[in-house]
Amino acid sequence: MLADLVEAYENRHWPFEAPTPIEALTEFMKMREFTQSDLAALLGSKSRASEVLDAQRQLSLDMIPRISSAWHLPADVIIDPSSRQKKTAA
Repeated sequence: MLADLVEAYENRHWPFEAPTPIEALTEFMKMREFTQSDLAALLGSKSRASEVLDAQRQLSLDMIPRISSAWHLPADVIIDPSSRQKKTAA
């Protein structure tokens, strides 16, 4: 019960928003010292990797498992929760 109270207090006074999938992917790449070229090798082209990293293109359902399995990055980290909600609401 104490943990729940502490969590509620922290959420109220120091709210923390989860990173977007692109932010999470970018931070993961920095930690592992992966480059845009490494991502391009997974996605098929350097322009596609550039669009993803610049947030001009969302990760597709085809890209997510490829990145997840190649880099051992949990898929739920790079799945956009807003797109998940739209699909389940429809």
